[in-house]
Amino acid sequence: MTIWIMIGVIALGTYLLRLSFLAVKKPAYPPLIERGLTYVPVAVLAALVAPAILLVKGEPSLAANPRLLPALLAALVAWRTKHLGLTIASGLLFLWAFTWLGR
Repeated sequence: MTIWIMIGVIALGTYLLRLSFLAVKKPAYPPLIERGLTYVPVAVLAALVAPAILLVKGEPSLAANPRLLPALLAALVAWRTKHLGLTIASGLLFLWAFTWLGR
C-alpha cells in the first residue's frame, strides 16, 4: 500500500509542476534573449540526432559509418525543400536504401 501512496504523491507532484508552467504568466524577456530562445529547439534536436549519426558502436567514426551519407542527403533535401515531412521520409528512404544495398 505504501508504494501506491508514493506513486500517487509523485504523480501529483509531477502534475502540479507541469501545471505551474501553464498557470504562471510568461515573463517579458529582453529582445536579445527572445531571439536566442528561438534557437533552443534546433540546438536540442541537433544534440539528440548528432550522436545517433556520428557514433558507431559508441565510438566516433566518419570512415565506416553507414548513417553518415544518408544523413547528409537528408540534410540536402531539408536545405533545398525546407519541408520537414519530406526530409524525414527521404532520410528514412536513403537509410533503408543504403542499408539494403550494403548487404
